[in-house]
Amino acid sequence: MDEAPFFYGHTLREGISTIVDVHDAAFYSVKYRQPPGYVYLIDAMDMAGFVVYNTMDTFSEPPVLENIQEVCFLAPIPNTSIVGVVSPEGHPPSSPGWPEAINRFDLTVNPEYWSDSEMGLAAAKKVVELFNT
Repeated sequence: MDEAPFFYGHTLREGISTIVDVHDAAFYSVKYRQPPGYVYLIDAMDMAGFVVYNTMDTFSEPPVLENIQEVCFLAPIPNTSIVGVVSPEGHPPSSPGWPEAINRFDLTVNPEYWSDSEMGLAAAKKVVELFNT
């Protein structure tokens, strides 16, 4: 694994760069942010973004979900698209560090999250089901 996964595409000021894998996101948030930041779960189903490729070898190929490490959005992510904050089970979201081994995650739900005609916890439960199938 790369030492610094957030440097894959070097998007920096060209938009909002997001990391697809929660472990890579936590690595960046804890190691390179002072004070450490949060890891958010976003619902990007209705958002336009583009895959940031880490090599030119795959640039002309259609993206494959398992190979995507970073997605960049050119517009701000609305609060209603943030499902919540992800943290290791038993650790508060504001915890300054993540344990090395993680078996499960907790999700602190954003009450403003909106999907279809539901908000907050009801809408977030549908997202969680996608990960638990």
